[in-house]
Amino acid sequence: MRSLPGKIKNKSIAFKKTLLFVFLLSFGLQAQYFEYNHPELKWKSFDTPHFTVHFTNGTQRTAILVAKIAEDIYPHVTGIYNYTPKSKINFVIRDTDDYSNGGAYFLDDKIDIWASNLDYIMRGTTNWLRNVVTHEFTHMISIQKMLKSNLTVPFGFLQLIAYEKEKRKDVVRGFPNTLMVYPISSIILPVWFAEGTAQHQVNGSRYDYRDPHREMILRDRVLHNKLLSYGAMSVFGKGSQGNESSYNQGFSFVNYLARRFGESVLKKITHQASRWDEFTFESALKEATGFPADSLYALWKDSLQTTYFRQTAIIRENEQKGKAIENKGSANLYPLWSPDGTKIAYVSNKGEDYFSKNQLIIFDRVSGEKKALVQGVSSSLSWSPNGRYLAYARQDRNKHGSSFNDLYLYDFSQGKEIRLTHNLRGTNPDFSHDGKRLCFVSATNGLTQLNILQLSDSLKDDSEKRTWFSRETGKLSSSVQADEDIWRPVRFKGKSIAQLLSFEDGRQIFHPRWSNEDSVIFFDTAVEYGRNIGLYDMQKKKFRLFMKAEEELRYPFVQPGSPYLYYAASTTGIYNIYRRNLRSGQSELLTNVTGGAMMPSVDKTGRLVYALYDSLSYQIYNLDAPKVLNRTLAQYRSDYIASIPEKTFDDSAPQTPQIYPYKQVFTDIHVLPRLWIDYGTFKPGFFVVSSDVLNKYNLTAGAAVNKDFDYDLYGYFEVKEFEPTLFVEAYNISANKK
Repeated sequence: MRSLPGKIKNKSIAFKKTLLFVFLLSFGLQAQYFEYNHPELKWKSFDTPHFTVHFTNGTQRTAILVAKIAEDIYPHVTGIYNYTPKSKINFVIRDTDDYSNGGAYFLDDKIDIWASNLDYIMRGTTNWLRNVVTHEFTHMISIQKMLKSNLTVPFGFLQLIAYEKEKRKDVVRGFPNTLMVYPISSIILPVWFAEGTAQHQVNGSRYDYRDPHREMILRDRVLHNKLLSYGAMSVFGKGSQGNESSYNQGFSFVNYLARRFGESVLKKITHQASRWDEFTFESALKEATGFPADSLYALWKDSLQTTYFRQTAIIRENEQKGKAIENKGSANLYPLWSPDGTKIAYVSNKGEDYFSKNQLIIFDRVSGEKKALVQGVSSSLSWSPNGRYLAYARQDRNKHGSSFNDLYLYDFSQGKEIRLTHNLRGTNPDFSHDGKRLCFVSATNGLTQLNILQLSDSLKDDSEKRTWFSRETGKLSSSVQADEDIWRPVRFKGKSIAQLLSFEDGRQIFHPRWSNEDSVIFFDTAVEYGRNIGLYDMQKKKFRLFMKAEEELRYPFVQPGSPYLYYAASTTGIYNIYRRNLRSGQSELLTNVTGGAMMPSVDKTGRLVYALYDSLSYQIYNLDAPKVLNRTLAQYRSDYIASIPEKTFDDSAPQTPQIYPYKQVFTDIHVLPRLWIDYGTFKPGFFVVSSDVLNKYNLTAGAAVNKDFDYDLYGYFEVKEFEPTLFVEAYNISANKK
């Protein structure tokens, strides 16, 4: 900003300036899904008694199910908080990326839901749509209940701007040397309470629970005396591990409050926080419970310490975990022996704060060297039988900006990466023992499929073939006449892609592994709470559940040349590594840890590597000669199985509603007061903001004026209907100096 020249008239200086900028392009160059406009999508809508649902081609199944769930939970969530929204809530269903999340825009009566099921190393398994819809709707109701004002005037600003003294007579003001902005919000809400209530949910509509992953993270912090302080768990900004702990501790703390004071305490806290005479959340919490926040935190922390130290006493005296291979970084994952047993491949984020910032590492057991190869790997790994190739998946942008998983090979003989697929949405590949096939999982619209890619005889062949996947069901088609609004085109290197399984009931498939004879493909699978181990019989061409239990059974791995299937299980409430004899059916315990042992890989001699969660991070551990343990030495929680929720819901396909083309639906206009002190004068004003629910049209306008009629006018209008973002931005400024 430069000093403002003025015009001298009658011993006064006056200044007016108008600036207009028209259509600057933006293709969403940052690595964030929401920055891409996706003009290729065709949006539709339908209504229910309390909601309007907006969805695009390929997400109708998810949209209809979201509406059913939302209506199911509506009376329970609104009832406990004694609050009913003044207008319908808009659900926006997205499936433009291999990404799982939800977002509640509580000022705009809008909830975004991504269709992809959550497979996250910090969370256990629940019914994804039931959980995320209830989570975000609980956000919507509880936070709107806590607003002190209303949705029209939710917050404002205090601003102070001062300037350098300007000596030239033809300049109104010098450069700014003071700038202060202080937001005044009508809501007071720490992260732990916002996320804790959304995960706690309500009686009658509870689809989340303290799963073994969450218990693992909280238990580990307590045992290592690293529990986040009350202040730290009230904010985000601590990297993936720290941010998850704000969720995690908030969930536990809210559960503690509900157990101690009853479910109604949540309504009391939100009601008290909505009062204008409560200036802090802590004062509202004290009024609702009768205890100061620091006292409640101390009591909760003490209860955790008592519980976790008592429950892990036997385990801590009889630990079996081996030796650490990699303990730098917070996410060291998917370790895998090379076929000759000289190397271990794994994924690591060492040197980074976030789990997504990872790289593929090769650890040479002979030389001790660790070498980073490629970045952004998003799946488990698989070596080719001859050790030349390593298969994995990582995300890349397609021509529309969607970030999809695709299959890659790293060729060690050539020292380069080979891309096998484009636009596939495939992950977790595994080589068959003849080296000619890769089994993998594909995903679309929240559904997963098990497939096989038949590789070419020579991977040097750069020719590509084309096939099609249904955007709605994920089923494969070889038709070259497929409609791209209905079918997603996929390019691949290889002879063919064949589909083995395509579930339409929401059953998920994770981490497939071939048996030694390539006659069976094992994988972990889930449709409700927890995971089981399933298999696909290549001869019978049938799926069946192989190991079924209420707890989590994950990451099956067949030891080369042996009858053993290794896996991770939360049988006691803590994840440990087990092995099952495929001939006798007998299972044996191989690790005993206080954190969590997962992702096993075993070489032909029986050496075990796995990912161990311990001391706030996933680390790679090695057991060269694992011993079978007495299960009584791993006792943790006798009531763990009883804590797993039972399925009490029906997600069968509801009746198709009356669907119509999307029409512009704008959110309510928000007026944001602005109290501004500018060059010593009081200049009150306001901002006005509004947008449509798809975020295709955004309007921001502002005005401020002082007693001398110096004014600032601002307007910004943005259109995201096309591949480039178009916008018009205008300023008009008037200043006088006597």
